[in-house]
Amino acid sequence: TSTASYTGSEVESKYVIDSRNKASVYLAIIDIDSVIVTQSPSNVPVIGSTKEYTITCDVTVSCTGLCSDTLTISWSLNGNSVNSTNLTDLESNNSPFTVSSNGTFTSTLTTVGDISLSHAGQYKCTAGLITAGIYHSNTIDCDVKLPTPSITVTNDTVNVGSTATLVCSASISNMSVSFVYKWAGPDNLIISGETNGTLIISRADFDDAGQYMCIITASYTGSKVNTKYVMDSVNTASAYLTVKIQTPTVEVTDTTVSPGEDAILTCIVTTVNNTEDLTSNITWSPNNGTAGATLRSNNIFVSIYTVPNVYDDDTYTCKATLSHASEYVLTTDSESGQGYVFVTDDSESGQEPTEEVEVNYEEVVIILAVILAIVLLVLIIIIICFLKRVCSSKHVATNDNELLLQNVGKRDSENEEIGKDKDPHDTTPLLPESPPPGDIQ
Repeated sequence: TSTASYTGSEVESKYVIDSRNKASVYLAIIDIDSVIVTQSPSNVPVIGSTKEYTITCDVTVSCTGLCSDTLTISWSLNGNSVNSTNLTDLESNNSPFTVSSNGTFTSTLTTVGDISLSHAGQYKCTAGLITAGIYHSNTIDCDVKLPTPSITVTNDTVNVGSTATLVCSASISNMSVSFVYKWAGPDNLIISGETNGTLIISRADFDDAGQYMCIITASYTGSKVNTKYVMDSVNTASAYLTVKIQTPTVEVTDTTVSPGEDAILTCIVTTVNNTEDLTSNITWSPNNGTAGATLRSNNIFVSIYTVPNVYDDDTYTCKATLSHASEYVLTTDSESGQGYVFVTDDSESGQEPTEEVEVNYEEVVIILAVILAIVLLVLIIIIICFLKRVCSSKHVATNDNELLLQNVGKRDSENEEIGKDKDPHDTTPLLPESPPPGDIQ
């Protein structure tokens, strides 16, 4: 309500009546209650992917009274205004909105084409009521993820005890990145101290054989965008180490048997590895014998082969392969050795080869009894003949002695007759004296 009063000097004011008038004024209360920024999808997009990526800004306005204002929504990325002239890979619908009542107004940014580094950073949404002069804003950090690198692995196959080398290398084209490598062994445990793409295993053993996991972490090192908005890419690749069992040596011992005897051959398989880790497969040829259980000790396997009733010389071959339970340990090639069975030749000693015959023990007893009777008879005859010969010899000797004694007596008588006529001083011997009785006998 307003009152107009005259203040001039042309006439006295008391003669000028005031003018009183009324007019209506309307008060409206308007404000921006909230600015909420979200991204969709919520997961981090991968650089190079073609999936559409949207950032949304929801502005809520409250109004009391007769409201009439204009709402503007604008975007910036990393401090730079986003519009159709300076960022062509984003589209927005940030046209002005007329506000006459309560409501929520939405503006979106949508990627155009593949996700790239240029999409990473801090997005800011600013909402303003032009008439009321009210402005509010909010931000969201949007990350991107490095793409999967191109990975090359080099496997290795070595003899047990040798040095093995596994190689893993990665690259991402047209981008500044660095790589950090880790290795996990066949037991899935991280190998400490290995942070580059080359894994060296000294004196590889059977336990080292298997699948190794190369874990590659790619990090952005460029300056196009703040690195905190570029997530590392973690990827894995498999490398395989195959271990070969060294080829064993196979030796077969020769043996010599008599005809018809069993021949026993021994095959010794020697390896540089401990036999506890290995399984042997030993075969013999010809297969006319029987192989016993294979024995093992330290680094050798022993197979005993028995061939029954051998009559001819022959050559026997022992073949052996060694294997391991792991599929990443190669079975050895078949290795063989030869041994010889020699049969003694009885004909060389003047004897015919003997053959086995069935013995009849009753006939043997009878034959032995007959032989014994014959021997006793012969012995009796020999004794009788011996006794007769001794007796005859004694009789002849007795007659000879009697004749000799007669001659001696006669000679002694003659000496007595001669002695009567002989000079006592003559020393000439008479007839020889008779020998003593012992000499005669």
